[in-house]
Amino acid sequence: MRVLILSTKGKLTGEWLAGQLQPLQRHDPEISLVVLTRPIGRLPVNRCVVVRKSLRPRRAVRVRGAARTRLSGLDQLILRVVPQRWSKDAAVLFATGTVWSREVTSMFKQSDIVIALDWNATWAAWLLAQRIPGPEVVHGVAGALHKLSGPDRVG
Repeated sequence: MRVLILSTKGKLTGEWLAGQLQPLQRHDPEISLVVLTRPIGRLPVNRCVVVRKSLRPRRAVRVRGAARTRLSGLDQLILRVVPQRWSKDAAVLFATGTVWSREVTSMFKQSDIVIALDWNATWAAWLLAQRIPGPEVVHGVAGALHKLSGPDRVG
């Protein structure tokens, strides 16, 4: 069974992840992981991909000031505040980074089940599921275990 895990957890360690994934081990999973920040140490996964922080395809996040043209005060405020807010929002950065990553979309297509490990990863999982038919998408390891043990079992 191929499992894809999406996570925005900062400072993710192999020990913490192994503890989270322990209940899945009886299903003999081949685990791939997609994260927003580089994990610490060795991970109990077959593959790990760190997505780029991106608000637009193939472009890094940039905080831009107001344009030099004449803009209303509100337009200037929007140009100054919105990119700064988005550049700190893990859910937005992760969702856009995963959707625009060819590597992640390929991993998604090949998976039997996709686990959004934290709430910030759920939007990315939902966006991918809207674009790519196939794998079951759940929140958390408990959701995956429920799906694997139910009448409509995966794999």
